[in-house]
Amino acid sequence: MNNVGYVIPYIPHIYILLLLIFPFQADTKIYLLYSFATGMILDFLSGTGGLYALTSLSLAGLRQIWLRYFTDKRADKSLKLSQWNPWQWIWRLALWSMLFEFLLYTYDFMSISQALTHGRDILMQSLYTWLFMLVYALLILYKPEQQNRGL
Repeated sequence: MNNVGYVIPYIPHIYILLLLIFPFQADTKIYLLYSFATGMILDFLSGTGGLYALTSLSLAGLRQIWLRYFTDKRADKSLKLSQWNPWQWIWRLALWSMLFEFLLYTYDFMSISQALTHGRDILMQSLYTWLFMLVYALLILYKPEQQNRGL
C-alpha cells in the first residue's frame, strides 16, 4: 500500500476486534466516537493521515448490518457475541478482517477498481490480520461452558 505502515504489528488487529465486540447496548454516538478516536490514534502512530479513522468509521457503520446478516435474522441489540462457538468466530473474523483490509486498500487508492487489482495483497493482509484477531478472540473472549458453570 502507498501510505500504510504498521508501527506495532499487533495494534491494528486488536483494534479491529474491539470494533466488533464493542457492547451493543452502548449508544451509537459513543460507538462512532470510539471508532473515530481509536482510528485517529492509530493514524497518529503510523502517520497515515486519517486512513484508519475513515476505515474504522466505515466498519462501525457496517457492523450492525454485518452482524445481522451473518447471525440470526431476528438479532437485535441484545445479540451476545459470547454465544458464538469457536467455528463461528473463525469464519466471521475472517470475513471481518477481509472487509477491513478491502476498505483500507480502497480508501488508500481512492478507487475500488485499483484496490481490486491488489486482491492478492488484500488476501494476504487479511490472512495476517485474521490470524492475530483469531488468537485474541479465542484466548480472551471464548470461555468454554465448563468455565461458565464453575467447573
